[in-house]
Amino acid sequence: MIDPTYVVGLAQTLNSVMASDTSKYVIDSVKTFKGGKDKEATIVKYEELINDLISENQELKRVALGYKEEYEKINITDDNIEYLRNTFNRVLELISNMGENEDDDKTKKDMEQFTSLIDVDTLKTMQLLGFNYKQAIGEPLTLIVNDFITRMYRTAVSSNSNSNYDIEISSDSEETE
Repeated sequence: MIDPTYVVGLAQTLNSVMASDTSKYVIDSVKTFKGGKDKEATIVKYEELINDLISENQELKRVALGYKEEYEKINITDDNIEYLRNTFNRVLELISNMGENEDDDKTKKDMEQFTSLIDVDTLKTMQLLGFNYKQAIGEPLTLIVNDFITRMYRTAVSSNSNSNYDIEISSDSEETE
């Protein structure tokens, strides 16, 4: 999900860098430096100017990478859509096998309809309308798998606690008394 505060911060940083009018500053500074007779002072001024330019360049790179990260959070490439389509049936099959009603016709029909949504044209159009595929598809799948693993863990813990291998754990406070 896009973090609006982060994006606003990036925009403010970009505006600040753009407003600094670096080219005019550099040209004016070089003209000023050329008139100086003290070579040592001129070298120091050039070093400061270069360091400022490097710093500004790094800031612009940071902003560009930030925008790229935010864009990638909501964008999906054609290749990714094809890959998703090719593997999604298997994921849905595994998920449906986690449930109690493996032969439920309605569930299978729903999965087929859902899989038909995973198409380059469909998803690209949905993205243009603001669709966030990671939030809409990825988060629910994450919750489903998390629920399944949690249920498996609870079942394992429950069956272990009912076995003949119960282990007594005493606290440190009981040992010291």
